[in-house]
Amino acid sequence: GHSVMSVGQLKILQEVITLSVFVPFAVFYLRQPLRLDYLWAALCLVAVLEGLFLFAAPDAWKRMVEQAMQLESRQLRTVGGVVMALGLLSLYLVH
Repeated sequence: GHSVMSVGQLKILQEVITLSVFVPFAVFYLRQPLRLDYLWAALCLVAVLEGLFLFAAPDAWKRMVEQAMQLESRQLRTVGGVVMALGLLSLYLVH
């Protein structure tokens, strides 16, 4: 948790895990070719969304991070799993 890594390092780790799940899903399940420009586009979109939250509501973002720091790893993992599942389901429905 945050006692071993900084908040920034945890956020980077979250994005790496997300991409580690999504890329194989897109390649193997959706049968999409893996192209480098897709990776760059995805990283750019992540940066835009992350920046948008920080720009639009920095105080709310700080409170959210403080609250997340109080949760146990199991709870965060559950929330992350649900968010990933909803994202994959949404992607499947849109595709």
